[in-house]
Amino acid sequence: MWRKPTIEVCHTCELYDRIYGTHPQTGEAVDYWGCALNRLAVIGLETAKASAATGDAVQAHRNDQARERQAQSRLLMSRQIGGDSGPPRLVDYRPPEG
Repeated sequence: MWRKPTIEVCHTCELYDRIYGTHPQTGEAVDYWGCALNRLAVIGLETAKASAATGDAVQAHRNDQARERQAQSRLLMSRQIGGDSGPPRLVDYRPPEG
């Protein structure tokens, strides 16, 4: 099959499929038939871009959780230092280095 002209065999191959949607870089509408092997590089780049965006979202969520834990830790320390009398007050607690 690979020695025949592509015009004769591509439409019979299982890797010959339709792509439709929007182009990720230009935003224009795309609708064509072609070989899936030719698009592996583009699919790999799109996967890497999506993975990087997911990593950024996870990092932002981790930072939010760390800030929340630090605020809760300061609140607990203020209750321990000031006793349980009166309203809680925030103290600037930094854990020891090392």
